[in-house]
Amino acid sequence: MAVQFQITHTLPAPPERAFEGLTNLENAEAWMPGLIRIERLDGGAAGVGSRWRETRTMYGKEVSEEFEVTTFQPPSRFGLRVDGSKGSSGNGVYTFDYRLSPDGAGTRVVMDASIGGISRVREWITRLFSGMYKKMIAKDLHALAEYLRGQDTSAA
Repeated sequence: MAVQFQITHTLPAPPERAFEGLTNLENAEAWMPGLIRIERLDGGAAGVGSRWRETRTMYGKEVSEEFEVTTFQPPSRFGLRVDGSKGSSGNGVYTFDYRLSPDGAGTRVVMDASIGGISRVREWITRLFSGMYKKMIAKDLHALAEYLRGQDTSAA
């Protein structure tokens, strides 16, 4: 059975800018905590099927995972899939579904995550540490919010 959780965060930008900030790989190093590098695994424009390898420092270790875009509906929906067998995780399938909607002058982001394809023992450990996963993703969204806030300041 998959481990599932949800995070909700408000970004200080309209959905078009929030979506661009979330999906633009070239700007990720400007805001993403612990990012070391992103390597494109395709040559095409961003969209369904786009793939990249993301390497970050997490808990003092360098880890890499391969991401694939599964949903790309600007400015309202963005989906990702990670095949853990191709990265540092070693196994499992991780999915992330971001839904963006207007919220006052900003954008409400609701992210549903699912971690499946893991052993029962690892599932139990993942459930135990799901709060840690939520905090990591919330930290990413907070960093993106600060980046977008800074973009507003530099544009003024």
